[in-house]
Amino acid sequence: MSQPAEAATPGGSLSIDLVDPELYATGDPYSIWRQLRQTAPLYWHQPSRGMPGFWVLTRYNDAAWVLRHPELFGSAGGILLRPTHHGKDPGGGSTLALTDPPRHQMLRALVNDWFSERRVRALKGQMATIAADIVDRAVGLGPCDFVAEVAAPLPLYVICYLMGIPDSDRQHVLALTSRAFGAGQPSTQRLAHVQLMEYLSRLAERRRRHPADDVVSAICQAQIEGERLTERDIMLTCDNLLVGGTENVRITAAGGMLQFLRQPAQWERLRQDPGLLASAIEEILRWTSTPTHIMRTTRR
Repeated sequence: MSQPAEAATPGGSLSIDLVDPELYATGDPYSIWRQLRQTAPLYWHQPSRGMPGFWVLTRYNDAAWVLRHPELFGSAGGILLRPTHHGKDPGGGSTLALTDPPRHQMLRALVNDWFSERRVRALKGQMATIAADIVDRAVGLGPCDFVAEVAAPLPLYVICYLMGIPDSDRQHVLALTSRAFGAGQPSTQRLAHVQLMEYLSRLAERRRRHPADDVVSAICQAQIEGERLTERDIMLTCDNLLVGGTENVRITAAGGMLQFLRQPAQWERLRQDPGLLASAIEEILRWTSTPTHIMRTTRR
């Protein structure tokens, strides 16, 4: 593994705005990333659209090197770009995604078992039932919105099962997460997020009093260095699990289906040979690549 590029390339006459939403909605970000990899692998992006300035790494080896050295490049400052006026990420230093070693490993240990291969294999039957129910319902509708009827509820219902969220609350949580993390008015998103955190707070309180065999109970009962997690840390960790467990799968499933619709011959090939499913899933994960960026902050 090589070290990252030592000299920054200013980009010369490049005119790039990576925070322009239209680039991803109607433009071609792939050509921009290709141009950066070829001509400016370490590129300074000027402040734009209320976002702070930032360095851009577009070559795999460089990005991988940064991600493997948390002692130099930290997550606690946030992993997604935020408008300057929003200030620091409120979950910085608290949630699993926004902590650095050694606390990161301690938090990860709390939930590791729930996402181990052994645990997932044990849940295979339940997950298959959830998937079948969702697909059967979508097929029964005839023409339907694949994202709303399949891609969104599938991962959410699975993570709800792991978190011990009652089946009767799944539709309510789905509606809240769709409004909080989907496209829409910022005021609507904020209100839905507040309502979601209130729901998680009530769920955590029940699990403190009556622990069950689920992820939320494990988080509520766990200790780090002899101390229980604060209510704020529990809320942020649960919120993190919902986002990580639903948003990435929703976007990946939607992006994969879109490509199959655009390339029906590939879909027919997969339908005729189910043995290709494992490699198809890996290719969909690679192709759709849900996050457009992962941010790190230099620690020294």
